[in-house]
Amino acid sequence: MTPGPLRSPRPPLPQGAADCHIHILGRPEGAVAEYRRIQSSMGFSRSVVVTPSGAEFDNSLTLDAVDELGSEVSRAVVVIHPGTEPSVLDELHSRGARAARLNLGSAGALLGAEDLAPLARLVAPLGWRVEMHAHGDYWAAQLERLLPLAEYLTIEHAGRIRGGGQEERLSAVFQLQDAGAWVKLSGLSHDSGDAPLHRDRVAIARRLMERQSDRVVWGTDWPHLAAMRGDSAYPESTALMDALFEDVSADVRQRVLVENPSSLYGF
Repeated sequence: MTPGPLRSPRPPLPQGAADCHIHILGRPEGAVAEYRRIQSSMGFSRSVVVTPSGAEFDNSLTLDAVDELGSEVSRAVVVIHPGTEPSVLDELHSRGARAARLNLGSAGALLGAEDLAPLARLVAPLGWRVEMHAHGDYWAAQLERLLPLAEYLTIEHAGRIRGGGQEERLSAVFQLQDAGAWVKLSGLSHDSGDAPLHRDRVAIARRLMERQSDRVVWGTDWPHLAAMRGDSAYPESTALMDALFEDVSADVRQRVLVENPSSLYGF
């Protein structure tokens, strides 16, 4: 699924590094085998499998992939309805689910912005968060609505904020970070005008990491669904990591790649 060979980032990833955003498509055993090649090449030992929008409310492939990857080293982010029964949540939790996804960034979304608060109330007793995928203009436009829920929120794909002239949008995500939101530094090829290195989006991700290095995690976004659809170029995940962590201290790399995923997903 991912073109070209990968190499290990420079310097190599710390032991226990987690890739906090991947999707599994098709039969889990085949897709997992392909992902293990990526995982091994880059040096990840833990992963978070996220149900893609095209699967709607069917989390079976995601949960089967967690089983295949190993429940000790893999977690799931699932798509659920705000009316999901507690017994179903308990079953999902037992199979590795640790967050509910709210995707407002893809066409044909099943849930809307009005579902954020009910989802947060539903999953909070389990210690889960709501992971949101939304376009960059959403955070500033809905900031007052989001701030009271920030402690339950994880923002995917660095907020999908484009590089350059985006200070209002970036300021909104900063405020959400300060109020308790986490940010995934994933999907940096989304909305980039600087393929193949995506330096515009890497610059945004670096600012988010510098703002709150104790509440950000990294994700490859493999197998890069936007690129598969032709909406963006295929990223080179290792080159993105090299640029993101260039001149970053070993302590911060350890925090972002190992310690933060443990806190966020309960590894």
